[in-house]
Amino acid sequence: MTHYIFAGLIVLFKLALKISTSRSMNKVDIFRAALNFPLDLAFLGLSFGVIYILSMQRRVGQSASAEAAITVFLAYIVFASLVALACRRSDSLFHKDEEGKPIVWAAVNYFATFLVLAISIYIQ
Repeated sequence: MTHYIFAGLIVLFKLALKISTSRSMNKVDIFRAALNFPLDLAFLGLSFGVIYILSMQRRVGQSASAEAAITVFLAYIVFASLVALACRRSDSLFHKDEEGKPIVWAAVNYFATFLVLAISIYIQ
């Protein structure tokens, strides 16, 4: 369980660096970083998925087929791509001053990302 905590801390550290380095910290930068943070979480889930795929292949007598491993990996790739599109959509709505819409997109994005992260951790 501690390896999940450390991986999560690394992602949070990346967020802190993104917000604080080489620019002034203001509310707009923090909000934009929060809108795009689900993409970082999606790649964390992707890395957990890769670990799961590798562990599936190492199980003696219970190893998954190559097709199952590729299917799981492609599902994570498709999910990360959808999260990236949703992050870009919420960011573009934020730039257009669409009130409320970026937050709705971000909320859906966070919900989906945390759901996939929970599944990634649970199946291991």
